[in-house]
Amino acid sequence: MAVRSVLLVNNWQFCFLDDSYYQTFPNHGIMESKEKSSDGRLHDRPCFFAFQDGTHKDILWLVPISSRYDKYKAIYDKNIAKYGRCTFIRFGEVLGSQAAFLIQNMCPVTHKYIREVYLDKNNNPVMIDNRIVQDVISNAKTTLAKVAKGSNLVFTKVMEIKEVLLAELKNNSAT
Repeated sequence: MAVRSVLLVNNWQFCFLDDSYYQTFPNHGIMESKEKSSDGRLHDRPCFFAFQDGTHKDILWLVPISSRYDKYKAIYDKNIAKYGRCTFIRFGEVLGSQAAFLIQNMCPVTHKYIREVYLDKNNNPVMIDNRIVQDVISNAKTTLAKVAKGSNLVFTKVMEIKEVLLAELKNNSAT
């Protein structure tokens, strides 16, 4: 698929993080940005699904997606069997393939840290079915509400990162 440097122009698009995000937030549990492909070359990973924060319009929440559907389906099924629900992993089709949306690995971001929007072969932003959008966002918001109350449901230090981002935004607006 084609990738081109553009700002995230719309909610519910897919994007890639800039390396500066990983440098600003080391040891915060963020999924690694680059993996080697089978031919040894580096390629972008992970791709993130973005949606806007309900309170702070300049904050976006990024939910990484994974093509390792079977791995995450097994984790999901185990949680369903044990707890009767699983809100931190969701599933949907992206570009014709099944993908896992890893709410457990989500992180907040500002446009400053978005490097590229994920584009399809026709150079259009990759989009997904609205039902998947609503399911992922609803479950992510439920998870975030629990995290804000002290639950340890995500691997990233989301509240710590969000506070730094809000401080950056405040400092930028003051200059």
